Amino acid sequence: MKVYRFLVLSVILLAFLLSWFGISDVEASNLSPRLRGELCWEFTDQQGTQGIAKFRVLPIGGGHHIVSGKTTAYDGELNIVYGNAEIEGNTVLMTLIGSGKEKDSTAMWTWIGHVVLDRSTLNGTYESIGNDRNYSDQPIVIGDIFIDSDTEYDTGSLTFIPCPR
Repeated sequence: MKVYRFLVLSVILLAFLLSWFGISDVEASNLSPRLRGELCWEFTDQQGTQGIAKFRVLPIGGGHHIVSGKTTAYDGELNIVYGNAEIEGNTVLMTLIGSGKEKDSTAMWTWIGHVVLDRSTLNGTYESIGNDRNYSDQPIVIGDIFIDSDTEYDTGSLTFIPCPR
């Protein structure tokens, strides 16, 4: 009898999970029919730095989406990125958080960004603010406070592209 109850409960749980995943796929297509698998954008910031943003967007229900991936500038600078995405009318809004470190360990940084995309083209803009710590800089000392990082603000454009291999 215990085996029978276990099997019945297992089938019910499996049916629930499969229906939940099916609902999540429908919600992903509500964000955009293109949001399947990996998504990529070419970015250009206000200093002219360019690169590729490569994300996976996962629906979590209720129209909410988790974003996870990386940005790689063409000069090799790498950021690990995560955040969330929401739909507001014909706009996709994302909040992203990222961090990176120079390969030679001379600097590291963190940032938070706000992305606004057109829902039909997935092109858009971003703004970000973050802290940059260059290990060779001398800290500024004000009383007992040591300031050894710079706050930076950036803006740029995002163009939706096929993901490079």
